[in-house]
Amino acid sequence: MNGSADDGVMHGFEKNRDAAAKMEEYLEMQYRKNLPTSMADIHRRYSGIPYGWREIDIAAVTARLINEQKVTIRYAGSVIQPDNPKLPDMLRKKSEIGKTSISKRLMVSAFKMKEAREYLREYFDVMDVPGDEDGLVMFIANRFTAQKEHYEELNERYIGRAYPDHALVQDAIALMNDILSHRKDNIALIDRVIQKQDDLDDNKEAMHNVESFFKNQVKVFDDAVEFEASLRNDLDYLATEEEANQALNAIRLIITVQPGIAYNYKRIPELYALMDVVTAAHNRLLQNKREELLEIVRQCMAEIHQAADGEMKVKSLIIAADDFFTQRKKRISELKSLALLDSQIPGLFTYKDDTCERIETMLKPAPVKPGRGKETGEDGKSKKVIKAVHRQAIFPTKRLESEEDIDAYVEKMRVQLKRLMKNCDGIQLN
Repeated sequence: MNGSADDGVMHGFEKNRDAAAKMEEYLEMQYRKNLPTSMADIHRRYSGIPYGWREIDIAAVTARLINEQKVTIRYAGSVIQPDNPKLPDMLRKKSEIGKTSISKRLMVSAFKMKEAREYLREYFDVMDVPGDEDGLVMFIANRFTAQKEHYEELNERYIGRAYPDHALVQDAIALMNDILSHRKDNIALIDRVIQKQDDLDDNKEAMHNVESFFKNQVKVFDDAVEFEASLRNDLDYLATEEEANQALNAIRLIITVQPGIAYNYKRIPELYALMDVVTAAHNRLLQNKREELLEIVRQCMAEIHQAADGEMKVKSLIIAADDFFTQRKKRISELKSLALLDSQIPGLFTYKDDTCERIETMLKPAPVKPGRGKETGEDGKSKKVIKAVHRQAIFPTKRLESEEDIDAYVEKMRVQLKRLMKNCDGIQLN
């Protein structure tokens, strides 16, 4: 392309038509001979005699053929799309042209283009699907990449959670990857979309419930899972509440995902009503248990004050006890677990017993000091054997409704205590 005529061809994009036709003829010949062609080959051919084209002119002519969708550019085996920002370097940079191949484009048939476009309109529910090959390929790549990323976001939500249809989401990701794995070749990509129409439709239909779950139902599902877990320590207490137990079993059935069994999403809306039934029963039990503990607190405080009998020398113990039981009453009002409320009882009695014992000790008259022999233990007497006994083992829970009941209960305790006193010097009731 030496001389003024050829120089004129290179002055503008439209004037490159003849040059583009020559390059296209050359690539057609290479295709028929089944010979690979790199951009380095193109530069050697058209920069030498008889053409003498400049490097920038060669790149411009190639760009025209790319724009007209007459050639395919590949880099490291992958098809390069016209919007690739690195494409200019691939067409003219010395370090890249040897790795960049160019070939006559094998066009997707008009029938397949039409079939793919019609299907994609329906699948993505859009009207604007590009009619040219490069635009269609870019549309497919972008849309299915976005869908894959969306499914991957859903997949991450399963981490640490037993949500339904996890395998279905993983299958959807695999399907997107399968289609996108053909993006290196335009024809293969469009063919794959056409081949996978049934799989894509089945997946989209199956994913409808999953999409709806994460959009509208996941919060109530999470609330129910946390609700059921929060009651696990109180199941023995709820055993007496038949309606609450039935509701709790229904909640477990709905929030449990069983492998191999289709999940029933239609039952999720039932969860809040079921939780209300269980909550009402649990609240009744909580109220009764709080009243029981507050009565224990009242009795403990009364016993401590009775033991002090208004003596000023134990005033600090009374103040400390009043503060302790005030804090315990606050704690009792806050706890929402029957098991945790019950766990407070031993501590209440232990504190009461310890305090009463300290009051008794402080109010007891000072003993007469023994002689040196007794003080140092030189009298040879052995140490007393005191047997520790839990009060609950001696004084079991029982309802007493008459004086006869009281007499029988006390007599039974008296017999047991006498029996325990045998072979020891005393009993320590804990």
